[in-house]
Amino acid sequence: MWPAEARRNAHMDTTAIASRTIAIHLVEMTLLDEHRYSPTLGYLHAALAAAPDVAGRVDVHKHVARATAAGEAALLEAVVPDDPDELFVVAFTVYFWNRPQTMAAAARIKAARPNAVIVVGGNDVTNQQAAVFAEAPAVDVLVHGEGELRFVQLCRNLVQGRDPIEGVSGVSAVCDGAVVTTPDAERITDLETIPSPLLEPVYDDADLAGTRMIIYETNRGCPYSCAFCFWGGATNTKVRQFSLERVAAE
Repeated sequence: MWPAEARRNAHMDTTAIASRTIAIHLVEMTLLDEHRYSPTLGYLHAALAAAPDVAGRVDVHKHVARATAAGEAALLEAVVPDDPDELFVVAFTVYFWNRPQTMAAAARIKAARPNAVIVVGGNDVTNQQAAVFAEAPAVDVLVHGEGELRFVQLCRNLVQGRDPIEGVSGVSAVCDGAVVTTPDAERITDLETIPSPLLEPVYDDADLAGTRMIIYETNRGCPYSCAFCFWGGATNTKVRQFSLERVAAE
C-alpha cells in the first residue's frame, strides 16, 4: 500500500513516524470573496480535537482558499513543508463548483511533496471512486459520505504509523494499481456525537466576524430522491435532526 512506500522513500520506519506530530491541512477552495468560515472544515477540526489520542499528535490548519491561480499558489506555499521527507495530510472538501480547482491544487501539492497524503471527500465525489482516481491520480484516499468520524480514524492510523485506511469503513484508495473500497459505513444516527464547529473553539472571533456567511446544520439526510442531486448519497434517506437546544446555541 502506498503509505508504506512513502515511508521507505523517506527512509523512515514506523516507529519514527509514530513518534512525530503530523500536520493536518483542511482545505476548501471557494469562489466567494470574504469567505473565511467553512462548516465542513470546522466539523473535521472539532472531531479531531475531541479525540484525545489524536488531538495531541496532530497540528491542524484550516484553509479557505480562493479558487484562482493566486489562491492555489498561496495554498501551496502554506501547506508544503520545507522538509521534503515530512509526512503531512491535505484534506479537501469537494463540491461541483470547486472540483476542478481542488484536483489541480492536489496535483501541485503531490508533485511538490510526494509524501503528502491527499484526502478528498464531499458530496460531489462520494461513491465516485473510479472517476476520482482516474481524474486525479494525486488523490490517496477518498472518503464517502459523512467524514467526521472516519477522518479521525484515518488520522489515528497515520499518527500510529499504520496504513491510513486500515479498519476504516466507507473509504477508497489505490492498492497495487487497483481501487480498493472498504465496506460501507453506517450513517451517524445520533448527530449530537459530532462536535459543533461553532460551539467548540476551532474558529476564533476574527474568522467569524470576517466571513461573508455562517452556515450551520439543523438536520442531515433527505426524504426525496431527485436525480440531479449531488448530496452525498443522502437522498431517499431518513432525516436526522440536531437538537433544538444545539441549534439555538449555535
